[in-house]
Amino acid sequence: MALEAGLVTELHSYLLVSLDAHVPGSRPALRQAMAEARVYSFRMLELDNDDFILLGRRLVRYHPDLTAGGREKQTQMALVHDAVHVFAAALHNLSISGGNLEPNPVECDTATFLNDGQQLLDALKSVSYEGFTGEINFDEDGEREVDDLRLFEWYRGRSEQVATWSAEKGLDFVHDPYDDDGVPGGEGIDDSIDENSLENRTVIVTTILSPPFVMLKEGAENLEGNDRFEGFCVTMIEKVARLLGFHYRLNIVADGRFGVEQEPGRWNGMIGELQSGRADMALAPLTMTSRRSNAVDFTAPFMTLGIGLLNARADETVAHTFLSPFSAALWCAVVATVLASMLLLSLVGRMSPLEWRRITDSRLDTDYTLGNCFWMLFSGLTLQRVTLTPKAPSTVVAMVSWWLFSLVVMVAYASVLGEFIIRYRDRPTLDSLDDLLRQKEIKYGTLRQGSTHDFFKRSTFPQYMKLWQGIQSQGDEAFVDSYAEGLERVMGGSYALFMDSPALEYLESRYCEVEQVGEVIGSSGYAIALPKGSAFRSELSAAIIRLKSEGTLQLLRQHWWHEHGAVNCPREQPVYRPTPFTVRFGRLSLVFVFLLLGLVITMLVMLFIFVRGHARKNLSAESMSAVWTTLVDELRAAMLCRKEKKPSKEEGDEAKDQAAATPATELPTITTSNDTAP
Repeated sequence: MALEAGLVTELHSYLLVSLDAHVPGSRPALRQAMAEARVYSFRMLELDNDDFILLGRRLVRYHPDLTAGGREKQTQMALVHDAVHVFAAALHNLSISGGNLEPNPVECDTATFLNDGQQLLDALKSVSYEGFTGEINFDEDGEREVDDLRLFEWYRGRSEQVATWSAEKGLDFVHDPYDDDGVPGGEGIDDSIDENSLENRTVIVTTILSPPFVMLKEGAENLEGNDRFEGFCVTMIEKVARLLGFHYRLNIVADGRFGVEQEPGRWNGMIGELQSGRADMALAPLTMTSRRSNAVDFTAPFMTLGIGLLNARADETVAHTFLSPFSAALWCAVVATVLASMLLLSLVGRMSPLEWRRITDSRLDTDYTLGNCFWMLFSGLTLQRVTLTPKAPSTVVAMVSWWLFSLVVMVAYASVLGEFIIRYRDRPTLDSLDDLLRQKEIKYGTLRQGSTHDFFKRSTFPQYMKLWQGIQSQGDEAFVDSYAEGLERVMGGSYALFMDSPALEYLESRYCEVEQVGEVIGSSGYAIALPKGSAFRSELSAAIIRLKSEGTLQLLRQHWWHEHGAVNCPREQPVYRPTPFTVRFGRLSLVFVFLLLGLVITMLVMLFIFVRGHARKNLSAESMSAVWTTLVDELRAAMLCRKEKKPSKEEGDEAKDQAAATPATELPTITTSNDTAP
């Protein structure tokens, strides 16, 4: 894995923390993999000791199975040898001092102890023995005091002792590995100006636009030089240049590529510009890989990364599905229209004598209450049959207008909801890479060229090989030319993109519609690339290490990822959320105009009939004033949901025929095809 991620170059060092662990010199496969990296380990065993060599030969002769494991078995053999001698010395000292051990039976799973255990422990603590693993002494707690360890370095097939460690002196190096600047290895940063120093030089830096590493500022067309750019890498190179005292000029790579080997030894992109001498360094989110390391030199990595999967964010609730066909403005218009139509229909029904019936000689009754009117409108909106038949011309015009309005609205709602359900039905949810392999609906891929593409192509891990087979089976549709194109496809649904984890984290903090699926796989790093054999690698690496140790790079990442332009995505799903299929108010505005026109005609017809009826009987000013008083009273009665009233003389005359046609005990109700209205 480290070899695939490019973490076994000359810039990488490993310390085996296991005491007396051996470097991989005895394992051919591991020796080949770690050939370029430096591996360090501590040893306590003297393999060149003549007595130990003689002991090993005897064991090989009589017990060959004990030495079949190579050096690891030899270490165990030396430790067992020293332990037996220490125990024998403790027993010998105990017998000389007059002690007498009387063993008593003990059980491992009970709280019983050896009667003379403390006496034996004290004898062991007093032993001082020089064995194959060094001098053996114990402290008051019975722990071995290790006073002398040897630090070995294994590099390019050679093992060499580089230091000795002791409790008093710490590390005592055979050769001082530190230069004056305190940077281990390499030549360090020389304060003098020479050909191997960047000080007072002007270098050409090739880069690529990749948010948030390198971006163009707003109004960049009015700026010149380095002032046109901003981002993580731009700020970082400013600080590195300030530390090392050099000047630089940023140029965008001509072909817009990071760097891919087109044929043996010939690269395009930023790697190609370094090879051709058109640039002195490449500054970008450029992944360190073993293939690129053969063409250019890398500094110490300024950022570690892995590979993550970007997918459309899964909906945690489907409550908004039934509201999504219409926009919020359209829903508000529908609700307002229902309330206004309900009030108007109730008023029109109460003002129309034909909608009243006599229940007694002194009482009249109507079904046009607010509740019944709401139920009538709701039944029409849901395309249900209503048994109550309007009788007055004004109520007929109102209901015809409403039914036509309801038909258009419900057809629009049903068609959009059906499209939404068909589009998103049975859409799988992804929680891990295993889920990705088990489904077929969501396609997945990588950038057409780059380190992520090469990672899956060259991986020998079974799961990653299956993923690469799935990518290949999709053909050219699996690949995208840029992260912007990949983001657009992911947000469109049915596609997931493998990409570098820093870029994924950046997109996730700015687009709430996408999220990372599963864990990050692989491990690599972004670094500055230099021409092969560049003399500036050591001082650039030292500057990057200094910025990392001071926490400067971490602060830059926090700023450019989570502060500059980031959005605060809500964790809870909203009850209503529009979709690409949502109908806006403007698309149905004409049907609202038609309904409004119908309601206006309804009011005019109602006023005409009502006023004409009163004017025909009495044209006095007092009678006309009573007309408006009656209108106000009926509006108030409608608001109070009054169902009955005392008839006036005119209403009594006009309702006689209705009273004869309708029995006093019969109360018409409004019903749908399945239910009875309240």
